[in-house]
Amino acid sequence: MSHRRLTAIMFSDITGYTAMMQKNVTKGKRVAQIYRKILSELTSDHEGRILQHFGVGGLAIFKSSVEALQCAREIQESVKTYDIPFRIGIHLWDISIDGNDVFGDGVNIASRETSIIL
Repeated sequence: MSHRRLTAIMFSDITGYTAMMQKNVTKGKRVAQIYRKILSELTSDHEGRILQHFGVGGLAIFKSSVEALQCAREIQESVKTYDIPFRIGIHLWDISIDGNDVFGDGVNIASRETSIIL
């Protein structure tokens, strides 16, 4: 059964990951593992939920836009420590959730807003 709700949507990924892997596979794998750990921990810390991983990216939802922004800010600070290039987009929009699937313009908009720098 599908239901709709207003949600803060965060889409993030590592920029230039394909080139990084072509240059140094070992480094690429290590960076991906670190990034996923940071993303998972901080999303959970801010009462968010990762719905899907897309390679080295993730789609997460939050009940609060404030929590989504604070999470993004902390991700930004954490990845600086490891010199991980990343991009992140956040959008507040009505989405439709059907089991583990999420639909709606907000998801598409958040994925396209990843060029915004916090």
